[in-house]
Amino acid sequence: MKILHIDSGLFWRGGQRQVLTLHQKLLDSGVNSYLACNGSGELFKKAKKMRIANLFPYEYKSEISLSTFKSLKKIRTKIAPDIIHCHDGHSITYGVLLKKKSYLFETRRVSYKINKFSRVFKYSKVDAHISVSNDIKMYLKKYFDQVFTIHSCIDLSRFKQKAEKDKFDQSKINLLFVGALSKQKGLEILLQAFSKLSKLYKNLHLNIVGSGELQSWLEEKILELNISNGVTLFGHHSDIENFYHSSDIVIFPSVDGEGSSGVIKESMAANKIIIASDLACNKEIIADGLDGILFSNNSAESLLEKIEKVLINPNFLNITDIKKKVREFSCETIAAKYIQIYCKYHNK
Repeated sequence: MKILHIDSGLFWRGGQRQVLTLHQKLLDSGVNSYLACNGSGELFKKAKKMRIANLFPYEYKSEISLSTFKSLKKIRTKIAPDIIHCHDGHSITYGVLLKKKSYLFETRRVSYKINKFSRVFKYSKVDAHISVSNDIKMYLKKYFDQVFTIHSCIDLSRFKQKAEKDKFDQSKINLLFVGALSKQKGLEILLQAFSKLSKLYKNLHLNIVGSGELQSWLEEKILELNISNGVTLFGHHSDIENFYHSSDIVIFPSVDGEGSSGVIKESMAANKIIIASDLACNKEIIADGLDGILFSNNSAESLLEKIEKVLINPNFLNITDIKKKVREFSCETIAAKYIQIYCKYHNK
């Protein structure tokens, strides 16, 4: 059974980490897995540096490009895959054109709606839709029959070893935000809550790790709220594990668009308390009050209340329960679920 994965991403984000990890775990399981990725992208650079087997860069110019099609066609001809697995919306366009006798899979990691044109002329040609949450699955089931849920995984080994030096001042109570600096991440809610809390708890510090289009807005908002002394912007970092280890509480305030949050699982893997918005997809991961804490989506007051609850009682959650939950999302477990569905189609 030959699986050809296609990803067009330029940047290194959660989706690219998932693609690379799945490819690795399939190879470890004896599956003939091949990875075609944007030759200019961070996924290819990282995979090449790690000397990942069966790696094929291709030239990605746009979603509709003759040179991109020819580049991918050469790879498809060389491999002759049984299954083509697309990992983003742009690559599905080429998956449809390259399909031939192969089965076409897609993994959908976001909860945004798909426009009618794409549903009819692109997504309807996909044989199996893999959603990373039941919330996304319910949406896809409105239009497609073959929809499965497989949550994103977390590589637990990444969090076994702590850095010798802490990232933050350990005399402070360190809150951590990790993610793209974009509108759907709920940064305004986070800043509003922190602004009020920092007046009550002078040793509270907010650490923001990530980059994005809201960088300038974020800097201006921090000045406007007069909380510059209590907030540190770290930008993008690849050694993200050490930021988790140095934190006390991780905040995930996203207001929409999420799938199966890597930040929530990474927090659990580092044995940290996670406070997240009560989006349907987050409820699939967090049992409120047991292995994490949920607050009312888009409510700074609710977030403030939940953070204060932990500040008053730091042992509010049992670390054993957090460790137990995150094991459900190990990459070995998730890869086995993918293999089961691949085999279902390959053996038809």
